Amino acid sequence: MIARRPDGDEKVVVAQFKLPKPFRPRLWPKAKPELRKLAETIAVQTSPAAKVAAPEETTLAGRRALSFDVTYERNGEARVDRLIFLLVGQREFQVTCSISLEERAAGDAACALLRRTFRLRA
Repeated sequence: MIARRPDGDEKVVVAQFKLPKPFRPRLWPKAKPELRKLAETIAVQTSPAAKVAAPEETTLAGRRALSFDVTYERNGEARVDRLIFLLVGQREFQVTCSISLEERAAGDAACALLRRTFRLRA
């Protein structure tokens, strides 16, 4: 799912992928380095010069998640994509919120709304 803010530069993307095996919370310490590698792969695909910030543990849909900020430049504009990874059973959710750094300084309303309202369905 992709949604763009009609009056701004924010874009949110939610993707779901099937994991080969069900994720177990006790595997969280092993999953974090793998998610870091995935964030770095996504960053390079976004822009070869993209930088990935240190991970931040967060919650999404009331569950533990890991987020990374990826900063890069596109068409002369500094941007940041916040990648949030949520692992539930055999599903990996990848939630991305993209915004210009200039607009982010003024607030990332669409990104905050997505984080507050994201829900899991069976």
